[in-house]
Amino acid sequence: MKKNGVFEVYTNELKALYGGTDLRNSIFLYRHFSMNQFTIDLKQQAVRAEPLVKTLERIGVTYREKFLWS
Repeated sequence: MKKNGVFEVYTNELKALYGGTDLRNSIFLYRHFSMNQFTIDLKQQAVRAEPLVKTLERIGVTYREKFLWS
């Protein structure tokens, strides 16, 4: 989703559709499930006693801000 990447067109379309709306906060991004990247992120970024839903939200928001609205 980075600039000049394979998914740059997709990224730009998401920005155009949701960038100026409240819906942009409902987008969560995660690394792909291939090569177990999703699970690796989940294990590395887990915080003790934090509910899974909160961990997923935190990870998804971090990647959203990094790749869409940085």
